[in-house]
Amino acid sequence: MVIWSSFKGGIRKVWGNKLLALILFAFKLFFAILLLIPAYYMFARTFSFSPSSINFLKGYDFFLLVDFLSLWSKGISLYWVYFLTIVLISAFSYIFFSGGLWGGLYQSLREGKQKFNGEKFFGDCGRYFGSFLKIFFFIIIVYILAFFFALLIFSLIHTLAGKELSFASHILILIFELLILAILFMWVGMWSNYLRIYRIFFEEKKLIRILKPSLGFIFRNFGKTILLYYLLSVILVGTLIVYLGLNKILHLLPANKFPVIFLFILYQLQSFFRSFYKLVYYSSHMVLFDKLYELK
Repeated sequence: MVIWSSFKGGIRKVWGNKLLALILFAFKLFFAILLLIPAYYMFARTFSFSPSSINFLKGYDFFLLVDFLSLWSKGISLYWVYFLTIVLISAFSYIFFSGGLWGGLYQSLREGKQKFNGEKFFGDCGRYFGSFLKIFFFIIIVYILAFFFALLIFSLIHTLAGKELSFASHILILIFELLILAILFMWVGMWSNYLRIYRIFFEEKKLIRILKPSLGFIFRNFGKTILLYYLLSVILVGTLIVYLGLNKILHLLPANKFPVIFLFILYQLQSFFRSFYKLVYYSSHMVLFDKLYELK
């Protein structure tokens, strides 16, 4: 089955280039630490006056979050400026480094396992940065349009359904609306991947020239593209459920050094796995495209 073979091929390509996953993990860790600095001081200030802080270590306390927003939404502080600056820098840095990640996966697809080449990696970062930046802004616009389109659909559903509905009917409509929103956002996410694939495979720098063919490929092979996306998503959700289960069990253990150290290691393994699996998303769609493009 082409879906399963694309998934396995995607894993093999990423496993053969594990250093790419390590680079992505290190990138996320670096910016997470930078973002933690202003967040730490802002929450420390919140703890000093919020009575909800006494429950912080017992579980999630949304009242503490309300106190945090109440305190820090009254004006623009130096912490907010620093936080937003780091967010912007991390976003543009990710776009830059993603060129090297996609380029490395493409090289692996075409030439098999290759020894990591720093010059090639950073060359691809600069080579694809302009195109990936355009794709990023374009996809943001499409996400916004998809959101407003979903709101129109929701309005139509509520108009047809009327106001005299039972509680169960409202729940079913809400679930249906969330499903519509998830499908729309999934489609936009897939399109962003195939735009990058077309940019790399055909060396086309003009975004306008790859919009129609990338969208056409998705719908021409809609069953296969969506099944691969769902397969990847279901496996990811399954692993996250296992992770949350382990996390919950560890929180029930007595608070001594071993559970804390193990929990820290578990967090880092989960973060590295998400970095690895993100590349599997990219690589699997790239393998599927390589298999199906000549069949158009």
